Amino acid sequence: MLQRILLASLIPISILGCASVKTVTKQQLAQLAIRNAKTSFPESVYYCGSTEGYDYFVIVSAIDESPQRFKNGHRYRINSAEQSVSQQFQFTQDTTQWRDYRVQ
Repeated sequence: MLQRILLASLIPISILGCASVKTVTKQQLAQLAIRNAKTSFPESVYYCGSTEGYDYFVIVSAIDESPQRFKNGHRYRINSAEQSVSQQFQFTQDTTQWRDYRVQ
């Protein structure tokens, strides 16, 4: 049973890539998302889904159109209790299901 719980908690991290997933607050994610908003290289934030009490996000360069852009992105999670997302869905690795996240 403990192995299943441990494995389930590692799935989002392994799916999002080798890089670590940093836990941040909703406000911190907003600050990270707008840091390059007024530059020639803005960034896009995607909501990847929720699992194990966290909402998962990836921030990618808006100019990067390569298939690897999501693997190259910065990964974050917010405790679901912060209600960062109004309509949650189960975490997925299918990038076509990820939603553009507007910083508020």
